[in-house]
Amino acid sequence: MPKSAEELQKEMDALKDQNQEPNPEETPLEGVEVDDGVEIDETPDEAPPPEESPERPINQESVEKKINKITFEKHEEIRKREALEKELQEVKEKLTSLSADEEKIEIPPVPDTFDPDYQVKLQARDAALSKAAEVRAKKKLQEERELAIQQQHLLDEQAKAQKLVEAMYSSADKLGVSAEELKQADETVAKYVRDPSLAQYILGVENSPLVVKYLANSAEALEKIQSMNAVQATAYIVQTVLPEAEKLKPELTETPEPIDIPGGKPSSEPPNEFLDGVEFE
Repeated sequence: MPKSAEELQKEMDALKDQNQEPNPEETPLEGVEVDDGVEIDETPDEAPPPEESPERPINQESVEKKINKITFEKHEEIRKREALEKELQEVKEKLTSLSADEEKIEIPPVPDTFDPDYQVKLQARDAALSKAAEVRAKKKLQEERELAIQQQHLLDEQAKAQKLVEAMYSSADKLGVSAEELKQADETVAKYVRDPSLAQYILGVENSPLVVKYLANSAEALEKIQSMNAVQATAYIVQTVLPEAEKLKPELTETPEPIDIPGGKPSSEPPNEFLDGVEFE
């Protein structure tokens, strides 16, 4: 049956509605498949987790070189100390020998002038007195030598230690350690570090105020050092203490230093001929 004009009009309207393009503002794009088969998803990707900065690896070769250097210096100090002790021992042995020789010398009494052997006995007495005086002079020289060696060694050690202490305290402020804080830390560490050579090593390391500060606040580190000999302790300090003490170093600011402007009135500049007669309000 042929359709009426009204029915045909309705069918045409329906076809128009089917062919009408969708409004992009009203149609969500999430999950919609397009012609090329790619699925559009407007959900923002999650930011990847920040990569953790890997810890800086320890330069084992550098550490070993430091340990070898310290060990060499330690053995050199031991060699010098042993040489000094040997020299002192030789002096003491010489003194002992001279004392024995002095005891063996018998000084005869003054002979009687009427003794027929007066001249012979007098010469023997004079020879004994001369021998005793010679031995006493040698003993005095050896005693002075012994005292001089001991005093010089003591002065050298004191001067070396004093120089290291002054250098440590002078650098403390730059590393953010006050003089009072360093003094208290120094007293704490001194109770555990008994070996003079180890104490001098700690005083002489780079950033020594930070090392002393770290040790004073680490009972575990101090107890370990106390239980070690000097060579073992220096190796432990290089491998463990120095890297930890380095972390105490204050961060340096990149703010430039303020410009130093000298006071007083600025020097007068020559007049500008183009501004002659111009008045500024």
